[in-house]
Amino acid sequence: MPQGSPSSEELTTRVVSAFSLDTSVIQSAGFSFGRGALSRLSEQLPPWMQLWLTDIIAREVMQHRLDAVRRAVLQVNGAYADLRRFLVGTTLDFPTDTERYVSASINHFDEQLRAFIRSHGGTLLEAKSGQLAADLFKRYFDQSPPFGGGRDKKHEFPDAATLFMLESHARSKGTKVVAVSADDGWKAFARNSEEVYCLGSLRELADLFVATS
Repeated sequence: MPQGSPSSEELTTRVVSAFSLDTSVIQSAGFSFGRGALSRLSEQLPPWMQLWLTDIIAREVMQHRLDAVRRAVLQVNGAYADLRRFLVGTTLDFPTDTERYVSASINHFDEQLRAFIRSHGGTLLEAKSGQLAADLFKRYFDQSPPFGGGRDKKHEFPDAATLFMLESHARSKGTKVVAVSADDGWKAFARNSEEVYCLGSLRELADLFVATS
């Protein structure tokens, strides 16, 4: 089973041919797909190293980004309310449709993420019911990784579903995948998986190919 980092042989023979990212890794990079560490990945990784991103991670990323926009909209609305109060009697116009920024953000953020996936020849994996649900609850009641780490259960279920999806997709493709996450639950899952490696950072992922290319 995968332990530590993939070997040079696994990389050069493409036994390991895909990678995936945890929400926290994308967040720590500032959700900046067009610049910084995330944008450099396409230059640091070989073209055959595909990105597999689950729709669970995609939705979490969208939620976090929209929450930030909504907080900004609330701040703007508060500032305009203050201006209206300070400038009573003026003929100045103040925007009243700031919610349009939230709607515009949804399309903008979605296209950014899809462009990032395309830049790695990747795919968006969709969650399916049935066997996934059965595996999730069996792991949950057995307290098997990524469950049982003492974390908030509402975070454990999306993590577990993501990892099962990656493992299942890798098995169906006859390959292995490198998941990037600093989460202990992800690492524990990888230690017991035949198809999933787990590295703690984008730098560790890029270093695999600096050392072997």
